Amino acid sequence: MLCHEAIATEFMCQLLEESGFHVSSGLTVYSDAAAFLASLHHLADSGNKIVVYEVLDPLEASDDSYWVHREILAFISNKGNLDKLVPQAFLPARSLVGRQDLLRGNIQLPVVIKVASDEPSNGGLGVRVCRSPSDIIAMCDRFFPCDSFVVEELIHVEKNYGLSFAVPRTGPIVYLGGSEQIIEDHVNYAGTWIEDSTRVSSGIAEGALEAMSRAQTLGFYGFAGADVLVSTDGRVLVVDLNFRLTTATPPRLFADSILSSTGRTVLRPERFVASATGDTAARFVRQLRRERRFVPRYILPRFDGRSGSMVHGFLLGHSRAEIEKLRTFMFTTLCGPSE
Repeated sequence: MLCHEAIATEFMCQLLEESGFHVSSGLTVYSDAAAFLASLHHLADSGNKIVVYEVLDPLEASDDSYWVHREILAFISNKGNLDKLVPQAFLPARSLVGRQDLLRGNIQLPVVIKVASDEPSNGGLGVRVCRSPSDIIAMCDRFFPCDSFVVEELIHVEKNYGLSFAVPRTGPIVYLGGSEQIIEDHVNYAGTWIEDSTRVSSGIAEGALEAMSRAQTLGFYGFAGADVLVSTDGRVLVVDLNFRLTTATPPRLFADSILSSTGRTVLRPERFVASATGDTAARFVRQLRRERRFVPRYILPRFDGRSGSMVHGFLLGHSRAEIEKLRTFMFTTLCGPSE
């Protein structure tokens, strides 16, 4: 496993083990971009297959070093190819248009516009709700020279789910479950809720499961995710596929064991950019862990050069209201009034 040196310190390994996570042996660590590339090349030259879920620059990894061939990753990651994977009945109204057609202004607003590129994106990057011609111009300018865009209906959303799958090389695809996503301004991912009492049914996953099957036929295998909306008019729509380990997948994998072992029923992953130092933050979150209110995943130095730390983990409770109260308490304690 290749990871940044900040995540593989003795302190971090101890924290993970205290939280009940298994720490892999034989870690290969890097310190910066140059060291990452050097490690990547060394691993590939040693005959290892590189497990990546995005298309890298040819200088970073050769075609024969990929777990899944780069052309397959490029095709299934391109938002313009969603209709090649998802059955029509589970698709929103959408069309593929060029830059000039988009700028001519013959599109009925509001709409959602997505970049159609072989490079994967996450967290809403490459997606924008356009409510005016100026929004369209800004979208085209921001992603110049991209010349292909998806224009999609703006859906009135009742529920927004993130579903997770394990796709083997051959054989049945495993639906790992789902979580309710917190989305701001229709496109920006802001978190997720996992609740023991409200599991996402396999019926919601039907369209996404078929898409995973089609991707498997093309040659993909590994972890994957799908964003599925339930509209206010009752449609179940697959609006995005992510052929990688998504933000929602680790919480979904850990949720059942964490909730059952702590006696809680609701889990929310959260990250705090804290003014508190690592030692101070560690004492605080360890106390919350003993109280079965928080399970830490990492405490790292801030990467912006300022003093403090980044704290990530799972907030636990018996209701969303209880977790929101805990979230506010942790924010006030870790971040202080200046954050």
